[in-house]
Amino acid sequence: MVSKTDLRTAIQADLLDQLDRTGKVGHQYKDLVNDYLTMWDTKEKLAEDLEENGVVRTRYYSNGTSTLENSKSTEQFLKLNAQMLKLLESLGLNEPQVIDDDEM
Repeated sequence: MVSKTDLRTAIQADLLDQLDRTGKVGHQYKDLVNDYLTMWDTKEKLAEDLEENGVVRTRYYSNGTSTLENSKSTEQFLKLNAQMLKLLESLGLNEPQVIDDDEM
């Protein structure tokens, strides 16, 4: 299994390699890859929150009542994932391909 740090490094390397192969050079492209990685970090935190706390949560009110509500992380996760795909598309890149050592 690949650690998150190793996975992030592999994603960064793959995206930079794709940029290089497509002839897209310049700091603006590297900056966009960094933006993608920041979104990836956030997506991972949202996924951890959903795994830990679930998609539906109980909200408690001061009057002693409670209600079930959807986790805000679900909506944020979906929106962020869509933005990540749009960024890749606008750069003309494919989703990063990372091979787990166990799959070899």
